[in-house]
Amino acid sequence: MPIAPALRRAGVPSQTHRMDRDEVLLQQIDAKTYRQVQDLDVACEGDCVVVTGRSRTYYVKQLATQALQSSSPDIRIANEIVVVAS
Repeated sequence: MPIAPALRRAGVPSQTHRMDRDEVLLQQIDAKTYRQVQDLDVACEGDCVVVTGRSRTYYVKQLATQALQSSSPDIRIANEIVVVAS
C-alpha cells in the first residue's frame, strides 16, 4: 500500500495497523482544527487518504488538509469535508 513513508510499515499492513494509522490521522486533524470538524472520519483507500465530516468554515476544512500534509507532504488527500452554514 504505497502511502507516505511516515505512515507506512514494512510488509503488508495488518488491520490493527490500519486502525492505529487512522486513529493517528484523526488525532492530528482534531488537534489542528481544535475539534471543529463534526462526524470526522478518515479512510485510507490505496495511496489516498479520504477525509469526511462537517465544518462551519472553509478555513477549518483547509486546516484538516494541512494537518495531514504537515505530517506527510507526499500523501494524496481527498478532503470531502462538507462546509455547512450554522
